[in-house]
Order: sequence, then structure tokens, then C-alpha cells
Amino acid sequence: MQTLTETELMDTLYLSIAYITAGIALLSGIINVLAGLYSHGERTDLVFGIMCLCGFFFLVLPPGGFVMTDKAPYPVELQVKRIFIWLYYALLPVFIEYYTGYKKRVFTYLTQFFLLWSYYVMATTHGDRTDWYWLSRIALITVLLYGLIAVRDQFRRAQRKEAKWLLAALLIYGILLGLSVVNEGSRYTLTSRLGVNVFFPLHLNLVAFIVIIGIRLRVNTQEKYHLEKSLRWRDMRWNMLVQNMHLLIIELDRNGNISYLNPYAAKKLGGQYEKQLLGKPWFETFAMPGEAGP
Repeated sequence: MQTLTETELMDTLYLSIAYITAGIALLSGIINVLAGLYSHGERTDLVFGIMCLCGFFFLVLPPGGFVMTDKAPYPVELQVKRIFIWLYYALLPVFIEYYTGYKKRVFTYLTQFFLLWSYYVMATTHGDRTDWYWLSRIALITVLLYGLIAVRDQFRRAQRKEAKWLLAALLIYGILLGLSVVNEGSRYTLTSRLGVNVFFPLHLNLVAFIVIIGIRLRVNTQEKYHLEKSLRWRDMRWNMLVQNMHLLIIELDRNGNISYLNPYAAKKLGGQYEKQLLGKPWFETFAMPGEAGP
């Protein structure tokens, strides 16, 4: 029986994680895109759904899974694959803005600028250069900084529940980003000291981010649904009370015309139905002698 090497075992592990993540990303992407396109949907859901779908395509396009072999010149299929992960990170600051309400577009523009620059350098690199890698890490660090500032702003505005979920996702993102930067900066010294041939890919944060934020967005949807249901029920009870109350309840618009009246008021004013009196000028038709209009 052939024994797998350490590298082969880790490759198999990462590939399994990648395809599990791809399945979660596809499901979450479809749900959130549909939620965002719904008539009362929010941009947060739509942007997050597109991010999830970008993560899905990154993981399933060849070479399948995470990028484990990373040497220039990069084949076309790898360049196409990386478009989707670059899009994922380019949309991340946009998502943070919509999720937190903290609008600082300079972080978004800086992130997208460095991502575009790094992608161009990566696609045109033919030798053993790492310029594109460090340019992309500047972009990812910018996203992390923006996210942490936005979370702090959420805590200040007493949005603690939403802030804690995003903070948890950002901490995992930051840890993996920090480890990848240290490992690359030390020319894989950290990898060798850990006794492994392949270090944890940065994009493992996809798993945590999609799961954590996906759950939070669905919880938000449920809370919003229950709140709207409660408000509709309260409005219905109030309308029933007003409709059956033996008091004249009349509402006028800015021009003094009747915009609403309850059935009891309609009968007392000589109308059989409310519609017969809607739009009539109150001060000219029903006001007592000497009562001045507005």
C-alpha cells in the first residue's frame, strides 16, 4: 500500500476544505443575491452574495482548490482563476461600508488600486519576482485596517451585536494574513520551522468569513421579518380600533382637504361611505360659522 507524503496529505486536506468551502459559498451566494434582489432587499446582501460567488468560482476553476504551486510565468487558467479572488477582496471594503454604515471611500479606492496594480504585475511577470505579492498584501492590509476602524465605529454607535460578528471574521482574516506575510517575508522560514512543506493559504479566511457573516446576515433577515410582522400586527390592531371607535377621527392634508376619516365620522357628517367625503374641503364644507381656516 502506497503511503502519501506529507505534502500530498496537506494538498488533499486543502483540496477537501476548498471544495467544502466552494459548496458553502455557492449556497450562500445564491441565497444572498436573491435576498439582495428582492424588492425590500439590502445592498449588503447583494454585495456579500456576489463575493460568495466570486469565492466559489475561484475555488472550482482549474487548478481546483487553493493555489498551491505559485511560480511565474503564470498560466492563463491561473490568471483567470485569480480574477475572482481579486474581485472578492475588491468587494470586501464595499461590503464593510454597507454592513457597518461607516463610509470612508478612500480605503475602498486604495484597496482596488493596489489590487489592480498587483494583478497587472502578476499577469506580466515572467521571472522570480514577488512585487505583485507585496502589492496585493498592501491592499489586504488596507481592507483589514478599514474593517477594524468600522467595527470600532459600530461599537461607539452601540451596534455591538453586528460589530462582534464582523470582528470575529476580521480576526481570523487578520491572523491568516499576518502568518502569510511573515512566512513570505522570511522566505518560508516559518514553514520550515513548523516542519511542513506547505503553509496555510491566506484564502482559508473564505471559510470563516462566508460562514460567520452569512449566518449574521440571515439572523438580520429573521429579526427584520419579525419586527415588520410585529409592526403590521400593531398597525392592524390600531386600524381596527379607529374604524370601530365612536369618535370623529378626521385627518386633513395641507390644503385643508379631508384625507382620512373613520366610518363613524363619515356617518355623522352625512355620508354613507368614507369615499364620498374624501378630498372635500373641510373649512368650506363642514366648518362651523366663524371657524377660520388655516
